[in-house]
Amino acid sequence: MKTSFDQIIRWMKEICEEKPGTFSSCFLGDVMNYLDLEDADEKSLEELCGEKFSSLVVCNTKEEVRAWLENVTSFIVMRIDEQAIIDNYFNN
Repeated sequence: MKTSFDQIIRWMKEICEEKPGTFSSCFLGDVMNYLDLEDADEKSLEELCGEKFSSLVVCNTKEEVRAWLENVTSFIVMRIDEQAIIDNYFNN
């Protein structure tokens, strides 16, 4: 049985609101804001996540959603660091 998109979003919100237990989970709130989960709909998340979205819609458990969210968190944090390095290089 396929999990509803609304259930997936509820799991994502729950995960983002948990107390951080690992380094990557310290950024889940930022990712929640970046993905605009308060007003999430399937189309907007698909636009935000690109190809990663297809792996979200097949999640059937909260743990699968957690793994997906940690993957997206790592990707966003890595991209933020890259941009900061590039900005610092050109600003000096």
